[in-house]
Amino acid sequence: MAERLQVSVEIVDRILDGWPGVFSDSERRIVGYWGLSIAAAFTSSHQLMIDGRRLSAWCAWDTLFLPELLGKPAEVESQSPGQAGGVKLIVTATNVDHVEPEDAHVSFLMPDAAEIQKDIVGTFCHFVHFFPSRQAGEAWASQHHGTFILSVAEAHAIALLKNRAQYSEAMGLG
Repeated sequence: MAERLQVSVEIVDRILDGWPGVFSDSERRIVGYWGLSIAAAFTSSHQLMIDGRRLSAWCAWDTLFLPELLGKPAEVESQSPGQAGGVKLIVTATNVDHVEPEDAHVSFLMPDAAEIQKDIVGTFCHFVHFFPSRQAGEAWASQHHGTFILSVAEAHAIALLKNRAQYSEAMGLG
């Protein structure tokens, strides 16, 4: 990256070290960035298969906005916390084409901007999961202050709005 940007490695390291949401391995290779990681580098209950490659998402919501940003469909498999069960989805750049089971829902949490900058995984991602039913999600949310339940369609709609707000220029929308 330093070579391509024509700056020193030290400058690139200093910049990346200051960014929340960037994870590197012991050799300083970037293995995770804002919701997406190489599967071997980050163990997660939220897995995506994109172009035949298994990747890890940091939370359920990541699996809903990443396909649009990547411009690639994703097969998603996610295990709910505890014994609630699993959820499978097919998410494209514009839609959620398949949800199994059909009554799947998503737990959500209003993010605290300052806390996310310090630790997005611990302060947000650990609270955002798929559940096989609204009932299972509500049972879990009742034990986790500040969380609430959304349908997959609602969470996907918010994900697309987030992409527009955060990346409209890069997406050619600005």
